[in-house]
Amino acid sequence: MNYLQLAQRLRREMNDTGEGPHNVTNQTGRNLEYVDAIREAWLDIQSLRPWNKRFWENGFDSDNLQELEASSDTPFIPKQFHVAIVYYAMQSKALSQNAQELVIRGQNEWDKYLHLLCERFLPTPSLGK
Repeated sequence: MNYLQLAQRLRREMNDTGEGPHNVTNQTGRNLEYVDAIREAWLDIQSLRPWNKRFWENGFDSDNLQELEASSDTPFIPKQFHVAIVYYAMQSKALSQNAQELVIRGQNEWDKYLHLLCERFLPTPSLGK
């Protein structure tokens, strides 16, 4: 999913009626909140753990995070993990709307994906000599 599709998916997961966003630039109101939530969630996820080299692609690393800016920008992680960004963003959006059932759903889904991300992209622990 690209940046725009992630923001649209977040709106659906939040059970928000209406349409949009139709792009990620020049947004206002709720559409701006969805776009910002996705951008911030992806930056947070990149900084969340000391991810291994397999996590980072296309010249990005912990000192050079990928910032989503254009509608077509796509997070560099494998596509099966893209929805994790939505659920991470959903937690803060649901808190701001005082929607406890959505907070819980966002947390439950994010926890599943966090486990998978950690399993695949955290460095293998090693014991000293």
